[in-house]
Amino acid sequence: MYDTLLYTILISKGGSKMFKSVKNSIALLLMMIFLISLGTPSNVEANSFNELKENKARVQITKEKIIENEDYLSTSEDITDIKLDLLNVQVPYNAKDIDVKYIEKDDSVTAVILDKKTNEEIDIYTEQFEDEEIKNSAANNTVWRTLFRSKTYKPAAVEVGVRVQIWSSGSFRQFNKIQDAWQRPGNSGKYTLKSTRTFNNNKLPATKISINASGIIEVATNENITGTWSISSLKKYGFSISAGSKKTYYARKHYNNDFIFSLY
Repeated sequence: MYDTLLYTILISKGGSKMFKSVKNSIALLLMMIFLISLGTPSNVEANSFNELKENKARVQITKEKIIENEDYLSTSEDITDIKLDLLNVQVPYNAKDIDVKYIEKDDSVTAVILDKKTNEEIDIYTEQFEDEEIKNSAANNTVWRTLFRSKTYKPAAVEVGVRVQIWSSGSFRQFNKIQDAWQRPGNSGKYTLKSTRTFNNNKLPATKISINASGIIEVATNENITGTWSISSLKKYGFSISAGSKKTYYARKHYNNDFIFSLY
């Protein structure tokens, strides 16, 4: 109807060629308006995604290489995924600030997290396998793995362990059971762990598990002790100092950390 009316108006003024020219111009104008209206939101969305990808990308580190892509996007850039064997662990560090050294043995894979500036150990993650006899006799596609995390709290360290049952079929895997979780001193030294609490708040089955470990590192020291475990050094490391009996001082430091690992 619109074309007929326009054609009539133009013919009355004497020109079918003008009709075709005006019709084509109007069609082109309408198409440009339509494309612009569609393009604006899409461009905004694309820019937002690229910005997120650039500023918030999470990195997965493996023994062979570093992987960076949209599969590892996170709301925080201070998260790095570390690949062990079956399990991945999430560490609360920017990949730019750490180096990872792998140690492989017959019954375990260990990832040592190093501060890139100082080359000091920050965290150690180990995935330990069951004995071959136990693994091969496992029924219903299940295996057992024990994961250890040793975190440094200078000059002490706290090791958290958790033993899990994993069900696997094809490309699908899940945690079926958490048998046990515990804490213990992570190195030799003049300290003990007090008021430890290892908390599992996971609904199983699941593909990701978080274990919370908290407690107090306590050091008994005195004014005659020098070096790493001296009162002045412990103060420098953030320990609070209180006087005990018979010239003994107690240095204490509270810790509270989540221990996150997943199967994908």
